[in-house]
Amino acid sequence: AGKDAELMRAIKAHLAATEDAAVTLVARAIREKRAVVSNDSQHDPHLQSGGRHAESGVGSMAVLPLIVGGGAVGALALYAGEVEFFHADE
Repeated sequence: AGKDAELMRAIKAHLAATEDAAVTLVARAIREKRAVVSNDSQHDPHLQSGGRHAESGVGSMAVLPLIVGGGAVGALALYAGEVEFFHADE
């Protein structure tokens, strides 16, 4: 599920492209087994599809790895419309 159908199609296509998938925030959260945050989707150089997220109203995102038995089995991405929304305390 997600913000809108067009953004979800773009994300799925991006993750399906093997050359791009390894450098996504989702892959990083799973690989590092820690939360990864982008607090400015429009200007974050680590977010390859930031322009698409910003067009869909996503200002910030946090990607949380889902850990089972010590291994990452997936990720949950949380979106916020505001820039600088997610902080260490959260």
